[in-house]
Amino acid sequence: MNRLAMLVTGALLMGCGSKDGGDSAGGEGAGEEDEASCTAEFGSYITPTGDETTDFYYRDSIRIQLTEDDPSATIAVTDTNGTAVPGTTTLDAMILSFTPDTILEGSTKYEATVTTCTDSETFTFTTSNLGGMLTGGPDSLVDRTYAVALGEATFLKPAGVGSLMQGAVDANILLGVTGASDTTLNIMGAISETNNTAQDMCSPSLSFPDADFSEQPYFQIGPANTDLSVSGFDITIVEFMISGDFAADGSYFAGGMLTGEIDARDLLQIDAVAGLGEDADALCTLVESISSGAASCESCSSDGEAYCLTVEVINIVAEEVPNMVLQQIDECDPTVCDCE
Repeated sequence: MNRLAMLVTGALLMGCGSKDGGDSAGGEGAGEEDEASCTAEFGSYITPTGDETTDFYYRDSIRIQLTEDDPSATIAVTDTNGTAVPGTTTLDAMILSFTPDTILEGSTKYEATVTTCTDSETFTFTTSNLGGMLTGGPDSLVDRTYAVALGEATFLKPAGVGSLMQGAVDANILLGVTGASDTTLNIMGAISETNNTAQDMCSPSLSFPDADFSEQPYFQIGPANTDLSVSGFDITIVEFMISGDFAADGSYFAGGMLTGEIDARDLLQIDAVAGLGEDADALCTLVESISSGAASCESCSSDGEAYCLTVEVINIVAEEVPNMVLQQIDECDPTVCDCE
């Protein structure tokens, strides 16, 4: 199976690990006895990565892993003057998140307090210097290529992926800027060779819609349906989106996020899951079983059938690959490549 197939199926099959913690003790609609037995505590940092972190992405949400679900848990954030930062707190699979109503200031210190049914913990974080204007303007990005290292990012969905996914991905998504204006970036995509950043000349190029660059140096590709060629088959990632902020000198982008929806019925074409035949229900059952219920197929936006899996990846950093300009490859060349 080629490198692109590993990127797609690795997250959905290899990465669906066991759910951290046991069944939730409390939840919406739980009775008074369940609420009284709540023992949820602050578990671990997701974003930021710890107390006094100094590189928090100014557009990111604060995410804390709790030891169990606690609908009463909250996150409150204040600036250095003690002024509350307005935002929304949500809970999903024991991950407590706070999303500010407006983006935070760059290079600024904040304080956050997480309160659960059993305790309260306060920590500080400082936003990075991302968000400053590009030194050379948009044109300085043209003909530069960036390696999106998914194996070093954080996989939030499907739930329970964690370190398994990081170990499964051994190739990068390459993004090459082919044109730029004050509001738009033209970007070509490709897959790298295994365990390096050279373009895999046996994998067709990836076609992306133009990226919105109106809030430069922040860019966003999509959301838009994107077709990928996997082992000779076409797979559509519905509402594919990737975003991030370029550093002022254009040497990397960070704060990256990737999201999308993949239909399990499309994955049945790939060799890695061919043993299931045409039984998408069996694939969804397998995913749910492997993840102990943490991940499951959901309704597809295309037809409402419950065969789709959501992918959400955060903490993406993409370094520039020096002296690389991506080449357009329309299809695998069987005279020089193994196209099976």
